[in-house]
Amino acid sequence: APGARGVSSPRLLAAFRAILEGIRTLERHGSLAPLLDYALDAMIRHGGARRGLVVLTDQGESVRVERGRHLEGRALRSDEMQVSRTIALKAAREVRTIVLEDATTDAEFSRAGSVVALGIRSALAIPLLVEGRSLGAIYLDDPQRVGLFGPDAVEAIEVLAGHAALAIAHARLVERVTRDVLTGAYTHGFFQEQLQRSVALARRHGRNCSLVLLDVDNFKQVNDSHGHECGNCVLQAFSEALRGALRETDYVGQPHTGEPAPAEAAHFGRFGGDEFEILLLETGPEGLAAVGRKIADAVHALRFEHDGAAVTVTTSAGGACFPAHARNAEDLFRLADEALYQAKRAGRDRFILSGAVPAKPEAEVVDPEVDALLLTREGRTALGMLGRLLEQDSDIETLLRRTLGLMAKATGAERGFL
Repeated sequence: APGARGVSSPRLLAAFRAILEGIRTLERHGSLAPLLDYALDAMIRHGGARRGLVVLTDQGESVRVERGRHLEGRALRSDEMQVSRTIALKAAREVRTIVLEDATTDAEFSRAGSVVALGIRSALAIPLLVEGRSLGAIYLDDPQRVGLFGPDAVEAIEVLAGHAALAIAHARLVERVTRDVLTGAYTHGFFQEQLQRSVALARRHGRNCSLVLLDVDNFKQVNDSHGHECGNCVLQAFSEALRGALRETDYVGQPHTGEPAPAEAAHFGRFGGDEFEILLLETGPEGLAAVGRKIADAVHALRFEHDGAAVTVTTSAGGACFPAHARNAEDLFRLADEALYQAKRAGRDRFILSGAVPAKPEAEVVDPEVDALLLTREGRTALGMLGRLLEQDSDIETLLRRTLGLMAKATGAERGFL
């Protein structure tokens, strides 16, 4: 109705577009942060809130802030991340939406310590539900205005929260399959898939990609002298040192900038035991050497103690680049491994770049029919579109239908069979 309070249709459509783009981002990256940023920004806009946070619960007993956004479209600073755990936890545990027009006068929450300390006026908490199970809550508030969250805004935000809950559940499932529990690095199997795919793309588009293999020097001595619990702590500290050293360029594992990126700049995997692997995209020999030295220096500077005893941690690392050193993914892995052992033989605590003679790129096998298509403008256009299509994560039926359509159009055929 004219003049009614709530969300207009164009704004609601914009919210749905934002959450849809966020879900697509999650599918591309397997990372939860970009999707939550999209979702929170949309919820803040529609609620008119000053800030929004995602809080996740641990079996309904404790709550942690997973993500926070400001109405200015930026991540919340650490000093802005305080949340009324009383309100958020109650929404998550009782599986109900809580709308407070003025928390300072609300009969149930006005005496809560967090409400008083933070000066909260309008507040909204919506549980994140998947198959009746609560994962946490979406929390929005404003310390200045009262009566901020009307029925239409709440309804729109509940829809968005439902999408966010499914995304969180999906991301957790992906992490169980692809992430090492102890360090958060990719599993070796998943890492190898990314290596093969990245080398193929680099060959196709004439680009660089590099691989670093590294391990913790004398790790067996750490386990023997201090125990396996200490060894696990060393591996965790080692992984964090890598992330800290490379955070500025988002090289390791997950992006840290808080802003969605078109693709991960790198993949960080755990080969097994104390051995790790880092795949650097768009990185040639010079950039690889700089990154390798930075990694070795960061680990060397690591100060670690266990039960009052100092534990020295250093790393030996080796790297190789495609196509400067290697012809394919197997070559890349072998040469990086050889460089790693050269670093060990040279005294450890260092990075060594592969000294292999530049290899002649491995020629791609071109089918005669494809070769013929390359001779026509229409054929080149269709093959270019097909190449981009094959890089997308389409379902098999859509992929086959579009592939046959493109090839039939390029050749002028009436029908196509695969």
